[in-house]
Amino acid sequence: MLFNIFINQPPDEIKKIAFEIATIGMGGIDPNKEHGYEIPSIPASKFSGYKTLAYYYVRWALSMPEMLKSLQMPFDTEYELAKNFNAS
Repeated sequence: MLFNIFINQPPDEIKKIAFEIATIGMGGIDPNKEHGYEIPSIPASKFSGYKTLAYYYVRWALSMPEMLKSLQMPFDTEYELAKNFNAS
């Protein structure tokens, strides 16, 4: 599951990639883009816009939950559903 990938990473790595995606996000992340977003610390990543945004949100939620609202991304409900799904 996706959460297992993140949870098995050291917290510093989760945070580092969150900042890498934030840097990419400074130029804008188009959710409709089907591929092309490359995350430097994730080898061979060619993420879609939605996948990039999902990784961004989850990494911030895990590493800096107190700053999650500042992202202004409407994924709170989906994140909670995914956490519950992963727990089962």
